[in-house]
Amino acid sequence: MTPANNWIRRPTKTQLILSIVTWFAGVACLLLSLSNFCTETVIRGKFLMAGFMVLSATVWVIVICRNYVKNRTHATIQ
Repeated sequence: MTPANNWIRRPTKTQLILSIVTWFAGVACLLLSLSNFCTETVIRGKFLMAGFMVLSATVWVIVICRNYVKNRTHATIQ
């Protein structure tokens, strides 16, 4: 696989769906394991590292979604 044709730069629909499902499951499990999600707030100092992990995972999913839309519209134009 060449660097210009990897799954982050040119994701397929299946890879996009798999990335979103994996992101959602990972974030949900992380938040549920670190706090009593129903009674505690997650936005506190002791959850700072977990917040950074959630934020970075969210940014990567946004990048993958943006690349999918960009490549799909670019292929439609050509």
